[in-house]
Amino acid sequence: MEEHKIELAKKRFKKIQAQMFGEISSMLRKAKLTPIWELQENNPSFTALASDLEYFLEHLKQFSEIMPEKFTTEEINRAVDYVRLTKDLAVAIDNDDDDSLGAAIAALDEKPYI
Repeated sequence: MEEHKIELAKKRFKKIQAQMFGEISSMLRKAKLTPIWELQENNPSFTALASDLEYFLEHLKQFSEIMPEKFTTEEINRAVDYVRLTKDLAVAIDNDDDDSLGAAIAALDEKPYI
Protein backbone atom coordinates (compact mmCIF):
# COMPACT_ATOMS: atom_id res chain seq x y z
CA MET A 1 0.00 0.00 0.00
CA GLU A 2 2.83 2.43 0.87
CA GLU A 3 4.48 1.81 -2.50
CA HIS A 4 1.21 2.76 -4.22
CA LYS A 5 1.16 6.09 -2.34
CA ILE A 6 4.74 6.77 -3.35
CA GLU A 7 3.98 6.07 -7.00
CA LEU A 8 0.90 8.28 -6.83
CA ALA A 9 2.94 11.11 -5.30
CA LYS A 10 5.57 10.74 -8.03
CA LYS A 11 2.88 10.92 -10.72
CA ARG A 12 1.39 14.03 -9.14
CA PHE A 13 4.84 15.60 -8.89
CA LYS A 14 5.52 14.95 -12.58
CA LYS A 15 2.06 16.21 -13.55
CA ILE A 16 2.45 19.47 -11.62
CA GLN A 17 5.95 19.93 -13.03
CA ALA A 18 4.73 19.32 -16.59
CA GLN A 19 1.84 21.76 -16.13
CA MET A 20 4.20 24.39 -14.80
CA PHE A 21 6.58 24.00 -17.72
CA GLY A 22 3.63 24.08 -20.13
CA GLU A 23 2.38 27.35 -18.64
CA ILE A 24 5.86 28.88 -18.72
CA SER A 25 6.23 27.82 -22.35
CA SER A 26 2.90 29.45 -23.18
CA MET A 27 3.90 32.65 -21.40
CA LEU A 28 7.23 32.72 -23.23
CA ARG A 29 5.59 32.18 -26.61
CA LYS A 30 3.14 35.02 -25.94
CA ALA A 31 5.91 37.34 -24.67
CA LYS A 32 7.91 36.76 -27.85
CA LEU A 33 5.04 37.59 -30.18
CA THR A 34 3.12 40.33 -28.38
CA PRO A 35 3.99 44.00 -27.86
CA ILE A 36 4.76 44.89 -24.25
CA TRP A 37 1.78 47.25 -23.96
CA GLU A 38 -0.52 44.37 -24.91
CA LEU A 39 1.25 42.01 -22.49
CA GLN A 40 0.50 44.51 -19.73
CA GLU A 41 -3.21 44.08 -20.46
CA ASN A 42 -3.08 40.28 -20.33
CA ASN A 43 -5.80 38.80 -18.12
CA PRO A 44 -4.72 37.16 -15.93
CA SER A 45 -1.60 39.27 -15.70
CA PHE A 46 1.84 37.76 -16.10
CA THR A 47 2.42 38.66 -12.43
CA ALA A 48 -0.66 36.67 -11.41
CA LEU A 49 0.45 33.73 -13.54
CA ALA A 50 3.93 33.85 -11.98
CA SER A 51 2.31 33.91 -8.54
CA ASP A 52 0.29 30.81 -9.45
CA LEU A 53 3.50 29.10 -10.56
CA GLU A 54 5.06 29.92 -7.20
CA TYR A 55 2.07 28.26 -5.51
CA PHE A 56 2.61 25.08 -7.54
CA LEU A 57 6.33 25.26 -6.86
CA GLU A 58 5.61 25.14 -3.14
CA HIS A 59 3.70 21.88 -3.69
CA LEU A 60 6.64 20.42 -5.58
CA LYS A 61 8.91 21.37 -2.72
CA GLN A 62 6.53 19.70 -0.25
CA PHE A 63 6.56 16.49 -2.27
CA SER A 64 10.34 16.52 -2.29
CA GLU A 65 10.51 17.15 1.47
CA ILE A 66 8.12 14.33 2.27
CA MET A 67 10.03 11.83 0.13
CA PRO A 68 13.46 13.26 -0.62
CA GLU A 69 14.74 9.91 -1.82
CA LYS A 70 12.18 9.89 -4.65
CA PHE A 71 12.72 13.38 -6.08
CA THR A 72 16.00 14.78 -7.26
CA THR A 73 17.39 18.09 -6.15
CA GLU A 74 17.95 18.81 -9.84
CA GLU A 75 14.21 18.57 -10.54
CA ILE A 76 13.39 21.01 -7.75
CA ASN A 77 16.20 23.41 -8.66
CA ARG A 78 15.10 23.40 -12.30
CA ALA A 79 11.54 24.34 -11.30
CA VAL A 80 12.81 27.05 -8.93
CA ASP A 81 14.99 28.51 -11.69
CA TYR A 82 12.19 28.50 -14.25
CA VAL A 83 9.75 30.19 -11.87
CA ARG A 84 12.38 32.82 -11.01
CA LEU A 85 12.85 33.57 -14.69
CA THR A 86 9.10 33.77 -15.17
CA LYS A 87 8.91 36.29 -12.35
CA ASP A 88 11.65 38.29 -14.10
CA LEU A 89 9.50 38.23 -17.23
CA ALA A 90 6.48 39.49 -15.30
CA VAL A 91 8.44 42.27 -13.58
CA ALA A 92 9.83 43.45 -16.92
CA ILE A 93 6.32 43.61 -18.35
CA ASP A 94 4.96 45.45 -15.30
CA ASN A 95 7.86 47.93 -15.44
CA ASP A 96 7.47 48.49 -19.20
CA ASP A 97 11.15 47.55 -19.54
CA ASP A 98 11.90 46.26 -23.04
CA ASP A 99 15.54 45.47 -22.24
CA SER A 100 14.69 43.38 -19.18
CA LEU A 101 11.89 41.70 -21.09
CA GLY A 102 14.32 40.76 -23.86
CA ALA A 103 16.77 39.40 -21.29
CA ALA A 104 14.06 37.34 -19.56
CA ILE A 105 12.86 35.96 -22.89
CA ALA A 106 16.43 35.07 -23.89
CA ALA A 107 17.09 33.36 -20.54
CA LEU A 108 13.90 31.28 -20.76
CA ASP A 109 14.53 30.52 -24.42
CA GLU A 110 17.79 28.77 -23.50
CA LYS A 111 16.10 26.40 -21.07
CA PRO A 112 15.20 22.84 -21.99
CA TYR A 113 11.58 21.72 -21.56
CA ILE A 114 10.27 25.18 -22.51
